[in-house]
Amino acid sequence: MSVNTRVKEVREFIGLSQAKFAENLHLSSGYISSLEKGIRIVNPRIIKLICTVYGVNEVWLRTGVLQMYDREAATRSEQAVQLFSEVCPEGQACLLQLIKSVLSIQNA
Repeated sequence: MSVNTRVKEVREFIGLSQAKFAENLHLSSGYISSLEKGIRIVNPRIIKLICTVYGVNEVWLRTGVLQMYDREAATRSEQAVQLFSEVCPEGQACLLQLIKSVLSIQNA
């Protein structure tokens, strides 16, 4: 099974449409569709994003080995979402920019 197939498996397991899955990742549904069909390659940034947002075990997503879910990561994600929702809109915009900056440094 390929990484592309496992992306679809994650989405179906959590019961989301391509549109909602993509929205939560700040991607287009067309992009997710092309990943699931194998038209696009699942790059390392997208793997990290899916694992962070949905608490998926990165080793599993990359290789199919181990279990799909990393419970500790899922708990951290839930905590982050809860805390983020408590921040004012201006603060949320600032936090999103900070996260994007950290990701760009991390992926450089």
